[in-house]
Amino acid sequence: ERIRNNLRNQDMKVLELFCGTGSWSKPFLANGHKCVGVDITQIKYSPYPSDLIIQDISTLNGEMFKNFDFIIGSPPCSEFSIAKEDGKRDVEKGLILVNEFMRIVKESNIKYWAFENVQELEKYYKVKPKWRFMVSKGGKRSLWANFNFGLMPHYQFKRKIEDIGGSPSTRWQRAIIPHLITKAVYDVVIRL
Repeated sequence: ERIRNNLRNQDMKVLELFCGTGSWSKPFLANGHKCVGVDITQIKYSPYPSDLIIQDISTLNGEMFKNFDFIIGSPPCSEFSIAKEDGKRDVEKGLILVNEFMRIVKESNIKYWAFENVQELEKYYKVKPKWRFMVSKGGKRSLWANFNFGLMPHYQFKRKIEDIGGSPSTRWQRAIIPHLITKAVYDVVIRL
Protein backbone atom coordinates (compact mmCIF):
# COMPACT_ATOMS: atom_id res chain seq x y z
CA GLU A 1 0.00 0.00 0.00
CA ARG A 2 2.85 2.40 0.83
CA ILE A 3 4.40 1.79 -2.62
CA ARG A 4 1.08 2.54 -4.31
CA ASN A 5 0.71 5.81 -2.42
CA ASN A 6 4.26 6.81 -3.36
CA LEU A 7 3.51 6.22 -7.05
CA ARG A 8 0.41 8.43 -6.82
CA ASN A 9 2.41 11.27 -5.34
CA GLN A 10 5.21 11.33 -7.89
CA ASP A 11 5.49 11.97 -11.58
CA MET A 12 4.99 8.83 -13.57
CA LYS A 13 7.17 7.75 -16.46
CA VAL A 14 5.01 6.49 -19.32
CA LEU A 15 6.15 4.64 -22.43
CA GLU A 16 3.76 4.70 -25.39
CA LEU A 17 4.61 2.05 -27.99
CA PHE A 18 3.24 2.42 -31.53
CA CYS A 19 2.56 5.97 -30.37
CA GLY A 20 1.45 7.67 -33.60
CA THR A 21 0.06 11.05 -32.56
CA GLY A 22 0.35 10.31 -28.83
CA SER A 23 -3.32 9.87 -27.98
CA TRP A 24 -2.55 7.77 -24.89
CA SER A 25 0.22 10.10 -23.69
CA LYS A 26 -1.73 13.34 -23.87
CA PRO A 27 -3.62 13.08 -20.53
CA PHE A 28 -0.39 12.08 -18.76
CA LEU A 29 1.50 15.01 -20.32
CA ALA A 30 -1.33 17.41 -19.43
CA ASN A 31 -0.89 16.40 -15.79
CA GLY A 32 2.88 16.78 -15.68
CA HIS A 33 4.04 13.20 -16.19
CA LYS A 34 7.04 12.21 -18.32
CA CYS A 35 6.17 10.42 -21.58
CA VAL A 36 8.30 8.80 -24.25
CA GLY A 37 6.84 7.53 -27.50
CA VAL A 38 8.18 4.86 -29.83
CA ASP A 39 7.12 4.43 -33.43
CA ILE A 40 8.69 3.39 -36.70
CA THR A 41 7.99 6.82 -38.18
CA GLN A 42 6.63 10.19 -37.14
CA ILE A 43 3.24 11.34 -38.42
CA LYS A 44 4.07 14.60 -40.13
CA TYR A 45 0.52 16.00 -39.86
CA SER A 46 0.32 15.53 -36.09
CA PRO A 47 3.69 14.72 -34.47
CA TYR A 48 4.06 12.96 -31.15
CA PRO A 49 3.89 15.65 -28.40
CA SER A 50 6.89 14.59 -26.30
CA ASP A 51 10.20 12.72 -26.56
CA LEU A 52 10.06 10.35 -29.53
CA ILE A 53 12.20 7.35 -30.39
CA ILE A 54 11.91 6.52 -34.08
CA GLN A 55 12.77 2.84 -34.23
CA ASP A 56 11.37 -0.51 -35.30
CA ILE A 57 10.01 -2.10 -32.12
CA SER A 58 11.58 -5.44 -33.04
CA THR A 59 15.03 -3.85 -32.56
CA LEU A 60 14.14 -2.11 -29.28
CA ASN A 61 15.62 -3.38 -26.01
CA GLY A 62 12.94 -3.30 -23.31
CA GLU A 63 15.55 -3.14 -20.55
CA MET A 64 16.01 0.54 -21.48
CA PHE A 65 12.65 1.20 -19.80
CA LYS A 66 13.11 -0.57 -16.44
CA ASN A 67 12.60 2.71 -14.58
CA PHE A 68 9.22 3.42 -16.24
CA ASP A 69 5.92 3.02 -14.40
CA PHE A 70 3.49 2.26 -17.22
CA ILE A 71 3.58 1.03 -20.81
CA ILE A 72 0.64 1.57 -23.13
CA GLY A 73 0.28 1.22 -26.87
CA SER A 74 -1.80 0.52 -29.92
CA PRO A 75 -0.16 -2.09 -32.16
CA PRO A 76 -1.29 -1.61 -35.77
CA CYS A 77 -4.73 -3.11 -36.32
CA SER A 78 -4.70 -3.37 -40.11
CA GLU A 79 -4.21 -7.16 -40.16
CA PHE A 80 -7.21 -7.70 -37.84
CA SER A 81 -9.56 -4.94 -38.96
CA ILE A 82 -12.74 -5.67 -40.87
CA ALA A 83 -12.09 -2.37 -42.67
CA LYS A 84 -8.85 -3.68 -44.26
CA GLU A 85 -8.42 -1.87 -47.57
CA ASP A 86 -7.54 -4.85 -49.79
CA GLY A 87 -9.53 -7.35 -47.71
CA LYS A 88 -6.50 -9.65 -47.33
CA ARG A 89 -5.40 -10.25 -43.77
CA ASP A 90 -2.06 -11.49 -42.51
CA VAL A 91 -3.01 -12.30 -38.93
CA GLU A 92 0.40 -13.79 -38.12
CA LYS A 93 2.08 -10.52 -39.20
CA GLY A 94 -0.28 -8.57 -36.92
CA LEU A 95 0.31 -10.91 -33.99
CA ILE A 96 4.07 -10.42 -34.33
CA LEU A 97 3.61 -6.75 -33.37
CA VAL A 98 1.34 -7.62 -30.43
CA ASN A 99 3.98 -10.11 -29.26
CA GLU A 100 6.71 -7.46 -29.65
CA PHE A 101 4.70 -5.19 -27.34
CA MET A 102 4.55 -7.99 -24.77
CA ARG A 103 8.28 -8.69 -25.19
CA ILE A 104 9.05 -5.07 -24.27
CA VAL A 105 6.76 -5.39 -21.24
CA LYS A 106 8.61 -8.52 -20.11
CA GLU A 107 12.11 -7.14 -20.73
CA SER A 108 11.34 -3.88 -18.92
CA ASN A 109 9.85 -5.75 -15.97
CA ILE A 110 7.22 -3.01 -15.88
CA LYS A 111 4.56 -3.22 -13.21
CA TYR A 112 1.58 -1.96 -15.24
CA TRP A 113 0.80 -2.18 -18.95
CA ALA A 114 -2.12 -1.95 -21.38
CA PHE A 115 -2.62 -2.14 -25.12
CA GLU A 116 -5.54 -1.35 -27.40
CA ASN A 117 -6.67 -2.85 -30.68
CA VAL A 118 -9.79 -3.57 -32.70
CA GLN A 119 -12.19 -6.09 -31.16
CA GLU A 120 -11.53 -8.40 -34.10
CA LEU A 121 -8.15 -9.23 -32.47
CA GLU A 122 -10.06 -11.14 -29.77
CA LYS A 123 -10.55 -13.96 -32.32
CA TYR A 124 -6.79 -14.45 -32.61
CA TYR A 125 -5.30 -13.28 -29.30
CA LYS A 126 -6.71 -15.63 -26.71
CA VAL A 127 -6.37 -13.36 -23.69
CA LYS A 128 -9.59 -11.73 -22.55
CA PRO A 129 -9.50 -7.90 -22.68
CA LYS A 130 -10.20 -5.85 -19.55
CA TRP A 131 -12.39 -3.25 -21.28
CA ARG A 132 -14.30 -2.87 -24.53
CA PHE A 133 -15.22 0.53 -25.93
CA MET A 134 -16.09 2.34 -29.14
CA VAL A 135 -14.23 5.21 -30.80
CA SER A 136 -17.06 5.84 -33.26
CA LYS A 137 -20.24 4.19 -34.52
CA GLY A 138 -18.94 0.81 -35.60
CA GLY A 139 -15.42 1.49 -34.26
CA LYS A 140 -15.26 -1.27 -31.64
CA ARG A 141 -12.03 -1.53 -29.66
CA SER A 142 -10.66 -3.64 -26.81
CA LEU A 143 -8.10 -2.88 -24.14
CA TRP A 144 -5.88 -5.59 -22.69
CA ALA A 145 -4.09 -4.89 -19.41
CA ASN A 146 -2.61 -6.52 -16.33
CA PHE A 147 -4.89 -4.58 -13.96
CA ASN A 148 -8.65 -4.20 -13.59
CA PHE A 149 -10.67 -1.25 -14.73
CA GLY A 150 -13.74 -1.80 -12.59
CA LEU A 151 -16.88 -0.26 -14.00
CA MET A 152 -15.80 1.89 -16.92
CA PRO A 153 -18.14 4.32 -18.67
CA HIS A 154 -19.61 3.51 -22.04
CA TYR A 155 -19.27 6.39 -24.46
CA GLN A 156 -21.45 6.97 -27.49
CA PHE A 157 -19.93 8.70 -30.49
CA LYS A 158 -22.04 10.14 -33.31
CA ARG A 159 -19.31 10.04 -35.95
CA LYS A 160 -18.92 7.00 -38.17
CA ILE A 161 -15.54 5.37 -38.68
CA GLU A 162 -15.88 5.97 -42.45
CA ASP A 163 -16.15 9.71 -41.77
CA ILE A 164 -12.80 9.71 -39.99
CA GLY A 165 -9.85 9.84 -42.32
CA GLY A 166 -11.50 8.89 -45.59
CA SER A 167 -8.71 9.91 -47.95
CA PRO A 168 -5.29 8.22 -48.05
CA SER A 169 -3.60 11.34 -46.65
CA THR A 170 -5.93 11.49 -43.61
CA ARG A 171 -6.40 7.76 -42.88
CA TRP A 172 -4.00 8.05 -39.91
CA GLN A 173 -6.80 9.93 -38.09
CA ARG A 174 -8.70 6.64 -37.64
CA ALA A 175 -6.05 5.55 -35.14
CA ILE A 176 -6.61 8.53 -32.84
CA ILE A 177 -8.24 7.43 -29.60
CA PRO A 178 -10.80 10.00 -28.39
CA HIS A 179 -9.79 12.05 -25.33
CA LEU A 180 -12.75 10.72 -23.29
CA ILE A 181 -11.29 7.22 -23.63
CA THR A 182 -7.65 8.14 -22.94
CA LYS A 183 -8.67 10.25 -19.95
CA ALA A 184 -10.76 7.38 -18.52
CA VAL A 185 -7.72 5.08 -18.73
CA TYR A 186 -5.48 7.79 -17.24
CA ASP A 187 -7.88 8.17 -14.29
CA VAL A 188 -7.55 4.44 -13.51
CA VAL A 189 -3.77 4.26 -13.96
CA ILE A 190 -2.91 7.16 -11.65
CA ARG A 191 -4.82 5.40 -8.86
CA LEU A 192 -2.94 2.11 -9.14
